[in-house]
Parts: sequence; C-alpha cells; structure tokens
Amino acid sequence: MFDDVGYAARFLAAVPSFLRNPLTPREARAEVGRRLANREGDFLELARRVIYRRPNHPVRRLLALAGCEQGDLEGLVRREGLEGGLWELLERGVYLAIEELKGRRAVVRGSASFMIDPARLLNPLAARHVPSETGGSRGPRVTVPWDIGYLRDEDASLCLLLAAVGGPS
Repeated sequence: MFDDVGYAARFLAAVPSFLRNPLTPREARAEVGRRLANREGDFLELARRVIYRRPNHPVRRLLALAGCEQGDLEGLVRREGLEGGLWELLERGVYLAIEELKGRRAVVRGSASFMIDPARLLNPLAARHVPSETGGSRGPRVTVPWDIGYLRDEDASLCLLLAAVGGPS
C-alpha cells in the first residue's frame, strides 16, 4: 500500500509541470536534434552511471563475459559508432532474450550460466511515477514502473509525427 501512495505522490507532483509545458514542433525538433547529436555520449554516461557503477548489474556481467570493461566500451563506441558498437556487443553475447530478461530462463553464454532478477535491470536514475506490469500471460507478471520523463521523451516524437502529417502545431 505504501508503495502505491509513493507512486501517487510522485505522479501528482510531476504532472502539473508536464501539462503546463507542452512541446511545440519547433521545441520537439530541437530536442530530437540534441538527442541525436549527443546520443553516443549520453549512452556512455548512462552505461557508466547505471551499469558500471553497479557491480551486480546483469548487463555488467554480460559485458565482462564479453571482455568489455568501461574503457573498452568507450573505445568501441568511439571506433565503431553507437550502432556498430552495439552490433559488435550483440555478436559477443551482450543481449538478453525475453525469457532471460524476465528471469524465467537462465542466461547462458559459453560456460557461464546465471539467473537474472528483473528488478536489478531497473534504471536507478529513473523516477517511479506510474506503476505498470507486464501481462503475465506466460509466467508471473513483472513490475515495470514508468517515469513521467519517458512520456516527455515520447511526446517529442509524437509531436513531430503529428506535425509531419498536418496535425496540430
């Protein structure tokens, strides 16, 4: 119950600012442009803060199995770009199948095998404004809390889509 109260309090505190500041197409273009210009650096900063600072993060374990420490990841992204670096990591086994992600099947890479607690994958930098769950049609439901900032990020994309098809500006 207290968790629900916490969600409600965080949501109610965040909504007024979200609703008072709708994005215009011009602001959305600038935001998406900023994201594109900074995406490699933003990715590396997120990896540093969320994965490499947390010794028990499941993705950190996958990266270590692939021989990719923080400096290696930075060099890989500088050398190959973000997409090229991510493709290389995929080829090295740095990925999670849906059953692994949900903790329903062990992650097996080479001789290494381990289970994942889906809660360890939550971004500690994200606020938890709206509780949500997976459908649970093939196993236990998994809690996936939403940060209202995610909705703001999606707002920029939707704003540009609507502007492109002649919607409200």
